[in-house]
Amino acid sequence: MATQEANGQMRKSIKVPIPTDRYPQYNFVGRLLGPRGSTLKQMQRDTQTWIRIRGRGSMRDKQEEARIRNQPGHEHLLEPLHVHIEARGDQNMIDHLLSNAEQVVKGLLVPVEESKDVHKK
Repeated sequence: MATQEANGQMRKSIKVPIPTDRYPQYNFVGRLLGPRGSTLKQMQRDTQTWIRIRGRGSMRDKQEEARIRNQPGHEHLLEPLHVHIEARGDQNMIDHLLSNAEQVVKGLLVPVEESKDVHKK
């Protein structure tokens, strides 16, 4: 989805599905976030994008998630778990930023034995 902002820049986003159907016991959210969110924050800095974990199972408090699921602004909770990546910039650069961020995120969506996971340490 792409939109033109008032300042002339483009804003575009993509969704990357999290393979919880194939690996139901794996903690992808923890792997993407890292200790205190450090992995996610570093990915955002490195890729110059906004990265958010969205969809069913993206909230820590499951009761709160169920309560707000159908409220305006929380429609993403009706969707399967996914990573939402957003970039802003000129048209020539935005696709490159999104593609780069997508590859970085997909690299973390491959299950790794916890003792060998460098992102959780």
